[in-house]
Amino acid sequence: MSPVVLQVKRRMLVTAVGIFAISLSAVSGVTGAAPAHRATGQATWYVAPAHGQYPASRVCSSATLRFGTVVTIRNLHNGRVATCVVGDRKPFNAVRLVDLSTGVFTKLAPLDAGVIPVSLSW
Repeated sequence: MSPVVLQVKRRMLVTAVGIFAISLSAVSGVTGAAPAHRATGQATWYVAPAHGQYPASRVCSSATLRFGTVVTIRNLHNGRVATCVVGDRKPFNAVRLVDLSTGVFTKLAPLDAGVIPVSLSW
């Protein structure tokens, strides 16, 4: 390959890495900006199937949020916080906002709590 082609490829790679870093910081909240969306309701747990892309312990399901959306969930009873990724399409219950995998739910409350009040931000 000619030096010009290598230089162009190198610049493209640096640009792609920069864009990825900016998008990653926006998703992870590193920028310090307030979340764009919030909701309050109820959550319960379910045994999430392994999706390959996300570990089953970090998956949650939502009837309305897009797949891949990173959601921060706060238990309104004890203040505990957990983060998950929407990887499933549930719940089909108008009362519950989200179903959490057992791994995410246990970070917020014991499984025998069943249904808990939560606030979501994404």
